[in-house]
Amino acid sequence: MRDIRTSRRAVMCALAVTPISIAPAVKAMQTNEINALASPASSFMPIYNRFMAIWMEYNNAPADTSYEEEERLGDIYIAVLNDLIKAHPTTDREFRLKFLALWDDGGSPREDIILRVLDDANRLGGSAAA
Repeated sequence: MRDIRTSRRAVMCALAVTPISIAPAVKAMQTNEINALASPASSFMPIYNRFMAIWMEYNNAPADTSYEEEERLGDIYIAVLNDLIKAHPTTDREFRLKFLALWDDGGSPREDIILRVLDDANRLGGSAAA
């Protein structure tokens, strides 16, 4: 029975000390997040955000949407998709967002688009093109 109490004491002590021991790590994570938010915005994110907005509007259009409205949304979608394809991500996060946007929903981009994405990866320091 004494071993159980010792174990319980050890657990209680560890639980009491844990917030103190992880505080520096939590602070570092918060600082990194704040720095990421405070860093200058790249030209990629507005393009990505426009793409996602039109993607949502186009794919969530009501079933009774007129043919003309559907065509209008489709034309906007294609234009914004082309902007996204041409955009160069500046961080690994932006690269992942572009990759997921192009391949989402079982998409299969053309070869020239795939080559652009590989070029983006290579520019960011990866070895995807090797």
